Amino acid sequence: MVDSSISPDEVAVGETVTGEATIEYTGDDEAVGVEVRMVVDGETVATETVTVPAGETREVSMETTLDSPGEYDVEIVGGTSRTVVVTENADSGSANVEAAGVSLASLAGARWVYLLLLAIAAAALISGIRILRE
Repeated sequence: MVDSSISPDEVAVGETVTGEATIEYTGDDEAVGVEVRMVVDGETVATETVTVPAGETREVSMETTLDSPGEYDVEIVGGTSRTVVVTENADSGSANVEAAGVSLASLAGARWVYLLLLAIAAAALISGIRILRE
């Protein structure tokens, strides 16, 4: 392996982390079955097997998704290793509202109910003022 990278170093929950490697073989025959692994906290999460002809290079790309906030050690075995930070989603506030049993989408329809009640109250107030004047 002549080069490898892991990016980005910070993602939100559910976003993808990409590992890339450049494999070079300088032997006389092709290298068959060269395995490249991406490991997260000691567990293999992606594997690519390639054949590299003699004197050539091959690019390998792997992805994984991290589903919980925290810090993870991500490694391309035999190459780059780095800590990737996973943060909460930007829209986690709306997820918490939905978890409480209220969907923000359901509140959009309620706007019309409030406007109707406001119109009825205004009509009643105007009618009441007219009755008082008479």
